[in-house]
Amino acid sequence: MKQIRSGDIDAAFCKLCNWYPWIFQDDKSSTCFLLHCQKFIESVRVGAVEEAVKYGRTELANFFGLAGFADLVQDCVALLAYEKPQESSVGYLLEDSQRELNT
Repeated sequence: MKQIRSGDIDAAFCKLCNWYPWIFQDDKSSTCFLLHCQKFIESVRVGAVEEAVKYGRTELANFFGLAGFADLVQDCVALLAYEKPQESSVGYLLEDSQRELNT
């Protein structure tokens, strides 16, 4: 989906919700999780750390402790610990190729 590849996660959410509303009825679905993670990552990518923190508290927090989601949530949140997250051990999340994994 071109919205995800361009980093416009809000537009992707909107389109997917219109196309596949049953997927978004369960806010704990894998699709919702991956889109929430990508939204968080995009905020970090553009340097909007405060926005990322707020988004993490309201959306990613819903996935803490859920089986299958914990590792990626921890990696996403770890991006905030680094002054230069792209150079960190979790910097792979900021690479353009990561956007392809979520489409």
